[in-house]
Amino acid sequence: MKLFRTHYRILIYLAVAGIFAAAHYYQPDTLQKLALPFEDLKLSSRSLLSSTHNLPDEVVIVAIDEKSINQYGRWPWNRALVGELLNKLDQASAVGIDIIFSEKASAREDEALAEALENSGNDILGFFFRNKASQKIGIDATDLLENCAYQAVTYQTERTGLVEYPFPEVNIQLLAEAAASCGYVNILPDGDGLYRRYPLGLVHNGYIYPPLAIQALQFHWNKLAEIILDENGIAKFAIGQRVLQQNNRLHLNFYSEMSYSDHTISAADILNSRYDRNYFSNRAILLGATEIGIFDVRPTPISPVTPGILLHATALGNLIDGTLLRSAPTVDRLLLLLSLAAITLASNLRKTWKRYLAYLGLLILSATTICYLLFEHLIWVRDFFPITGAIGMILTLEVISYLTMEKSAQNLKLAFSSYVSPALIKEITKNPESLQLGGELREITTLFTDIRGFTGITEKLEPIQTVTLLNEIHDPMTEIVMDHHGTLDKYIGDAMMVLYNAPVPVENHADHAVASALEMQATLQRINRDMSQKGLPEVAIGIGISSGECVVGNMGSKKRFAYTAIGDSVNLASRLEGLCKQYRVPIIISASTQERLQQDWLLRQIDRVQVKGKLEAVEIFQVLSDSEENRSLVKTFNEALQLYFTADFASSLALFSNLEQAGDRLSGLFVERCRRYLELPPDAAWDGVYVATSK
Repeated sequence: MKLFRTHYRILIYLAVAGIFAAAHYYQPDTLQKLALPFEDLKLSSRSLLSSTHNLPDEVVIVAIDEKSINQYGRWPWNRALVGELLNKLDQASAVGIDIIFSEKASAREDEALAEALENSGNDILGFFFRNKASQKIGIDATDLLENCAYQAVTYQTERTGLVEYPFPEVNIQLLAEAAASCGYVNILPDGDGLYRRYPLGLVHNGYIYPPLAIQALQFHWNKLAEIILDENGIAKFAIGQRVLQQNNRLHLNFYSEMSYSDHTISAADILNSRYDRNYFSNRAILLGATEIGIFDVRPTPISPVTPGILLHATALGNLIDGTLLRSAPTVDRLLLLLSLAAITLASNLRKTWKRYLAYLGLLILSATTICYLLFEHLIWVRDFFPITGAIGMILTLEVISYLTMEKSAQNLKLAFSSYVSPALIKEITKNPESLQLGGELREITTLFTDIRGFTGITEKLEPIQTVTLLNEIHDPMTEIVMDHHGTLDKYIGDAMMVLYNAPVPVENHADHAVASALEMQATLQRINRDMSQKGLPEVAIGIGISSGECVVGNMGSKKRFAYTAIGDSVNLASRLEGLCKQYRVPIIISASTQERLQQDWLLRQIDRVQVKGKLEAVEIFQVLSDSEENRSLVKTFNEALQLYFTADFASSLALFSNLEQAGDRLSGLFVERCRRYLELPPDAAWDGVYVATSK
């Protein structure tokens, strides 16, 4: 335990670093579903920062879009019309067609399309791999499909490590023979269902096949892609100067939405001859559907309905312009360790605001570094691990710091709890036999006070300043208690418990308690002025008062006991003190105290409330200083409260709103309640009672 107290920051650093490093290494599926969308935020930040990332000019998307469907009819079109479209693209270096013609149409249609494919000599048909057969293919179709496989393949092991499919869905033989080549259009989603990666190769019948974008690139550059396979899959992929290591799937580096739009041409515009054929010279074209009604859409980090053709275009563009994202596990782990180390150092700052500001700055710095590595160096950092690791580290350190601070505050309270009231000492002097365990039933009034936010205040002060602060407050407050014949039962750190009518009888004890409370609040204003001059923070106190029969006397053990009071009334006074913050008032008294008052105090009923630990609701009141302004406030508030209790929330809201605007904070609470009840009315059995869920 001593070792933990001394070196707990280092131990926490090692524990958090170990947990997140292990999570990064093993990457369990459940965690991946959280990590992947978190990491996609980098792409959003790129668009927000106006960082340009545009498709290369030589990539053109020819879209079967809404305009085309409206002009030429619903899909599928007559294949002669598709052939006419391909004829107008014959100057392109490659045309990747994200369409599968797996069934025969009329002989005339098929022949017209086949003629266009053969004349162009640059068309690459798409096909699809399946786990279950959708058609039977003959030997000729198999031979044609094998012609589309990678030509330059090196096997380092017998096992390839790539996904293998048993069944292809191919184009009819007439079209497959006429086309220049083919490429599969399968794109596999990540664990969370989003499409971020483009498969570089799939296996069928012992052959390794390229996807549509890579097949198009081989024609566009007139170069063969070379792959080296090991037991994990593609150990190396190379085409021209583009090289990927240990990647079965290309991590797509998505372009801006505007860029996709700028590089997309409607098929209708080409059929209407709005583009000269020479415009497409030496360009790589991808032809596919973008009309959502055709249902070729996939959820991606940039849109839940991304047309499939854009994924092929992204892969082709990344390979052409060299904007290939690289994973860097070493960078991930280094950033994790450095972030956690910086958070650990920042946790040594004593001032809370400085600590939190340092935490925020470090998180921003980490996020900025991650974005810089992506935008400038194309390094895709798995930022979920360093960022969430840092947040986890912050939470762990702050919870431990809070618990340690609370323990210190409790120790401080114990130091003050040894004081006893002079009245009790006098009673003991008169009756030494009273120094024994036991008690008596007596009607008393109990008063509790508490300094608001004491734990947060002590955190900002040196221990000596904290003691000075408590003395500055407790000394005059204790004098007020004594002046009004109260007995200081105990100090509980920043709180006081005061008894009236015990151990000695006091007439009109409820009035004395109320007078004490008002004088305490008035005196606090002077105390705050004095403390401000001494460099100490100003404070506020809440006061709760309740009257009733309680057991009073010496309680504890034979070796150690104390004079105190126990009973429902004592508990209620404590609860009322706690409610002061919630109701935004400095003094709350119970109905039992209000009923015992002999003097004409200015009171207003606050609410009907069921405090925690009590089954029955009680009416509670605020004591105010007597003035014309406060009397007017009480009158209007009481009218509003009665309307509230009758569930006339619209009328009460108007009155409470006026009072809130005049500066009455309690009315602000009822404004919130009225609005809530107007939106979601209570049931018919509602009796106006508010149930307090905290002490």
